[in-house]
Amino acid sequence: MKDLVKKALEEMVKEERAIYLEEKKDTKANGYYERNLGTPIGILENLEVARTRDGGFSSTLLPYRKRYLVEVGELVEALFHSGLSTRKISKVL
Repeated sequence: MKDLVKKALEEMVKEERAIYLEEKKDTKANGYYERNLGTPIGILENLEVARTRDGGFSSTLLPYRKRYLVEVGELVEALFHSGLSTRKISKVL
């Protein structure tokens, strides 16, 4: 279960970065950094969080320095409000 949640979060953050890059044509993707995240199902270790060259991208799903993830319902709501379509959210979940 942890692996599925980890992969889903990584994919959702990649989608967030893709939306950011569409809006900001003057920057590019710049790999990932790793972090640990506490969830209701346990700690997700070495979670890959996408970043950009300009350092301006900040994930709404994984706020900077926040060590514990919200419930899944809140996560889906945050994704929807950040601009991801319901089709993309359901595909990732």
